[in-house]
Amino acid sequence: MHASETAVFSMGTVFSLTATIFQQPIAEISHVIGRKPAFLLVLAIFAAGSTVAALANNMATLLIGRSMQGFASGGTVLAAIVLTDLIELRDRATWLSVQNAVQALGLVLGPLVGAGILTVSSWVCPPNLSFSRQKG
Repeated sequence: MHASETAVFSMGTVFSLTATIFQQPIAEISHVIGRKPAFLLVLAIFAAGSTVAALANNMATLLIGRSMQGFASGGTVLAAIVLTDLIELRDRATWLSVQNAVQALGLVLGPLVGAGILTVSSWVCPPNLSFSRQKG
């Protein structure tokens, strides 16, 4: 698939925009239907969005998949909500800091580890969906 610079920029933008917009509504949904069902819902939507993005054969479909992923990524706020439900107030800042540190570490190390794997293997990695193929 050939994409213009604008289309490539739109892939990141649509993800970030939908993630930001839907954090509050997802938090409110978790108050109504419960934490676990809301968390499972956003995981299912993220998996569906990853599949749509990985199998996309044009930019419109890819943007739809990325927007589904962004919507579900707004559900990362659920991790903080669950921590605030489980942890006492005096320990809450410590555990939220640990959660944020682990998230930041993943954001930094994920691309580095992925690049390292791709330099020594023959993996083809569409967004969030990996397939192995034979070299040759």
